[in-house]
Amino acid sequence: MESEHHRGRPEARPGTPRNLRGYRETEGRTRGERRAGRAEPVPPVGPGWRERSRFIARHGEVDFFHYDFVSQALAKLARAHDRDLADAREMLARGLVTREDLREAFAAVRAGLLRFPSLDERAFAARLEAFLGGARMDGSDERIPG
Repeated sequence: MESEHHRGRPEARPGTPRNLRGYRETEGRTRGERRAGRAEPVPPVGPGWRERSRFIARHGEVDFFHYDFVSQALAKLARAHDRDLADAREMLARGLVTREDLREAFAAVRAGLLRFPSLDERAFAARLEAFLGGARMDGSDERIPG
């Protein structure tokens, strides 16, 4: 039943593309108003993360896993802190992720990035391509192994 207060107003549904676009537009106008304690951008987790999580050990009835390295690497590339970038390079060098893994995972979550207004989809895509192409994201000419 419709209340008197809401009569005649369109229903606002969180997470709809219309509402998310409006939020992103507002976010863009207020970039200079960053607040301390704001959460770091984390991309959505794509399909297959459970299957890609590597088993560590079983203790009693509890299984322990490394959280999906592909999702970890994407999150590190999204944040782009020096330590995160070094970690992502090391994951690639050790064979924990491949360039193809990262491309496929990004393609799977790209449309959903609209739901994460703190992530700039174009900048994230460009950062990923620079990483996958071997260019160091810190501006040096050293190539990424792998």
